[in-house]
Amino acid sequence: HGLDISNNPALLKTVSPRVAVFNNGARKGCHPAVTTTLRRLPEIQAIYQLHRNVTVGGAENTDPAFIANLDEKCQGESIHLAVAADGRSYTVTVGSKGKPRRYETRAA
Repeated sequence: HGLDISNNPALLKTVSPRVAVFNNGARKGCHPAVTTTLRRLPEIQAIYQLHRNVTVGGAENTDPAFIANLDEKCQGESIHLAVAADGRSYTVTVGSKGKPRRYETRAA
């Protein structure tokens, strides 16, 4: 969700995600402190949001291309993640008309 109570900066730094997906609402989740912490992580490549956080400004949200529902009264768009059969990569697609973006997984 991107809630500040469940995304301790120490945990985020330890996990060091490459991609983050917020299953947030227009008025719940995607807290600016969490987004800021993620942006500072050296390996982060993308932050996705199910909804734009309408309670903060544009700078506190991720790139609009990575937000499935930009308006508070959303159209019910989703974020789709698909893992390659070999597990070496995955794609993330925003909304029904979004362009899939491919990311590499870490070597085991």
